[in-house]
Amino acid sequence: MSLSKCSEYYKIYGDLGEKILNLLRIKGSMSFDSLREELEREGIYMDSRCLRKTVAEMVRSGRITKKPDPVSRKLLLTIVEK
Repeated sequence: MSLSKCSEYYKIYGDLGEKILNLLRIKGSMSFDSLREELEREGIYMDSRCLRKTVAEMVRSGRITKKPDPVSRKLLLTIVEK
C-alpha cells in the first residue's frame, strides 16, 4: 500500500484516531476486525493496511494497547487508562 493512498484516506475521513478512540470508549475492548466493521457501519471504508497502520501508530504512541483474549484467541484493542 502506497503512502499516498493512505494519506488520501486520512484526508477523506479526518481524524481517524479520534474516531477509533470514540468507538473504543463506547464499545470497550474490541478486535481489529470488529473495529473495522464498526467503522464501516459509520460509513468509513478504507484499506485494512492503512487502518492497521493507524492502529499501530496509536499503540506505539501509548494511546491504545493490545491485550490477548484467551476466549476468542484474538488481540483486543483497549484504551490506555491514565
